[in-house]
Amino acid sequence: MVLQLRDVGKVFARGERLLVALDRVSLTVGDGDCVAVYGTSRSGKSTLLRLSSGAHAPTSGSVLYDGQDLNQMAERQRARLLRSEVSWVPASPDFQPGLSVLEQVALSGYLRSRDYARAKQGARDALQRAGIEHCAEAQPGELSDGELRLTAIAQAIVKRPRLLLADEPAANLDPTERDRVLELLRECAAEHASAVLFTATHADETLRSTWLARLDSGRLTLPSALPPRGEVVELAPRRAVNDRSRA
Repeated sequence: MVLQLRDVGKVFARGERLLVALDRVSLTVGDGDCVAVYGTSRSGKSTLLRLSSGAHAPTSGSVLYDGQDLNQMAERQRARLLRSEVSWVPASPDFQPGLSVLEQVALSGYLRSRDYARAKQGARDALQRAGIEHCAEAQPGELSDGELRLTAIAQAIVKRPRLLLADEPAANLDPTERDRVLELLRECAAEHASAVLFTATHADETLRSTWLARLDSGRLTLPSALPPRGEVVELAPRRAVNDRSRA
């Protein structure tokens, strides 16, 4: 399996209180899986993605990438692995100033291949797949919100990542743009055998996923093995713990 979370917990200190963002979460995402986790704001979705990317360390439990514990790796080894094999799509995409859309996407490909001509051709292909090839020479500031989100997805897929993580990639888009974003994620999983994990606030932002999990009442839980397609797994919003001794 590409990504495994084993009994992962994450607790944040807020003054005298402890905030439990994730509580003993277990999840497995394999090659070709496109997993969606949806729930309300501040339910722990972004924390789940940051732990999965190795950007944050869990308070308890372990995060494994191809069987290796990310937090047991040397920092340089982890950074090299994540740069070359993992793509991250943030909720609010950020772009390099002064670069065209084509150059933004090509730069992402170059960081893996170190071959700019190859990266530039890959960027053109990614923009075409995203349906925004007409934006290639534009600056990001000239694009609509939907076009910006599609550019960020193109940046992610041009690397042909082993693992793709996306934070609410379809949020606040019109139905056409939403469906295109979700289709790109599904294609990345199906055609490149990438493991895809993304989050959403509403169920209609998860329609192209092969597996679906939902935030609801109770504590935050995820299955150690994914259920049959279409089965919904109950997840819970994060909760506050007033007594530090309980952490």
